[in-house]
Amino acid sequence: MEASRYLSTDIARVLSGVFEDNARPVHIALPERWDFEPVFDLKETMRDYVVFIDLPGIDEDTLRFQCDGRKLSVHGTREFDHDKEDAEEFTRIERPYGSFCCTITFQHKVDSNTLTAKYRRGVLRVRVSRINEQEEEK
Repeated sequence: MEASRYLSTDIARVLSGVFEDNARPVHIALPERWDFEPVFDLKETMRDYVVFIDLPGIDEDTLRFQCDGRKLSVHGTREFDHDKEDAEEFTRIERPYGSFCCTITFQHKVDSNTLTAKYRRGVLRVRVSRINEQEEEK
């Protein structure tokens, strides 16, 4: 009970003045690095897996893939796209920056030699073939 009272007081203090005409700008200390975890959708067919990962603002040259057994890992970096001097003028920064790793574990083993990836409009589409159960047993 005590902690929630302090939390609501802190929230009220932070929000006080936000909607007033004379609100002071908020100064933000930009961290050197913000790591984040992108969201994804997974589609499974009889022959393969298709993963759709939201990666807006990512330079596709930073993307790296690792596929082994039942796991696919996608690594990359989103750079802060403003000058650090400009960052002090922002009143709010919510978009995450820095490196990320998105690891997906599949139900079946996959063939890493079949991995294909396409990056379009901020969405990375990765397709990798499943190894069928008879091949898994060999």
